[in-house]
Amino acid sequence: MKQKYHYTYLISDLNPNSYVLYYIGVSGMSAESVKKRLQTINESEWRMLTGKACNEKHSRTINNQHWKETVGEVKKQKYKNTINNPLWQSTIGIEKREKISKARLDPLWKETTGKEFSRKQKITKSDPLWKETTGKERIKKKLETENNPNWIKDNSFTCPHCLKTMVGKGNYSRWHGDNCRHN
Repeated sequence: MKQKYHYTYLISDLNPNSYVLYYIGVSGMSAESVKKRLQTINESEWRMLTGKACNEKHSRTINNQHWKETVGEVKKQKYKNTINNPLWQSTIGIEKREKISKARLDPLWKETTGKEFSRKQKITKSDPLWKETTGKERIKKKLETENNPNWIKDNSFTCPHCLKTMVGKGNYSRWHGDNCRHN
């Protein structure tokens, strides 16, 4: 007697222009296998199919001048208020940073999103117009910040082992504290 298979599919309507039919597997698969397959669909196939359409629509929206001046300004101000809230920084902010850090360590992210991000950034920063406008503004703002005595005071760290004081957490974390050779 021939064995009958029951195929399982997932229908996604995330893209308003079309429905996407995903093959999940044959019935009889363990719950763990189905869960793993769904996770793969959510992460990679969704990005390739539906995610691309969503990103294009999002880009069109946020690059619209009217949207920037109205909704964009309100969202920007709300975001600044949120991330500058000490309570948010000590709770959700930490979780968010850890989640982003973990995602960027993923080899799949590095091969897809990371490469694309890096490529776009190189193109943007090599553009002479960007260097003359945005680039100059960013450098100026960075220099003003780094030369501000209050910023220097807030970002100075002293190593408890060798007693060196430095500005910036990067060098401190890399070469001092628990990693200090005088430890």
